[in-house]
Amino acid sequence: MLHRAIVFLILMVLFTSCKFNSADPNDNVANTFTVNGMGYTDAVFTLYEADSGGVAYASDTVPGIFHMKGLTNKNGERYVLGFYTKYGAVGTYQINTPEGGTAMTLVVFAGGTQYDYFATIGYIAIDECQAKGGFVKGRFEASFTIGTDVVVNALQVTSGSFELRRVY
Repeated sequence: MLHRAIVFLILMVLFTSCKFNSADPNDNVANTFTVNGMGYTDAVFTLYEADSGGVAYASDTVPGIFHMKGLTNKNGERYVLGFYTKYGAVGTYQINTPEGGTAMTLVVFAGGTQYDYFATIGYIAIDECQAKGGFVKGRFEASFTIGTDVVVNALQVTSGSFELRRVY
């Protein structure tokens, strides 16, 4: 539960410090994921653009913090996806395991309403981690609950991929 609160706070700080823009999301196919559940069927969520739609804070010795924002497949909906890993280094990190340190939060903004989803199981794989100014590339999949209802898996996220600018 503490991990969820930390991810949510980090996500909100990042969200409020970045503005949404209207860049064509189809220009950034490396940063997408597919969503099923809660009214979505094979919905592809896309990042705005690599340099302003997402960032990565990564290091071999400290947790990795990642942030993506963009559009859902529904008109006018936006999302913010935040995740962090035990270390910001190449490797595969399991969500909600006893060793902890890895979590993911998805916030969807639809018509003035905010929907908060928290990952209960899944993974985040960092496949490549370039130096500061380069990119962090990887994959992810997860099952999410909505709000504080940890019993019902509301969303399934599959085929997630990211290529985010490393700023730390």
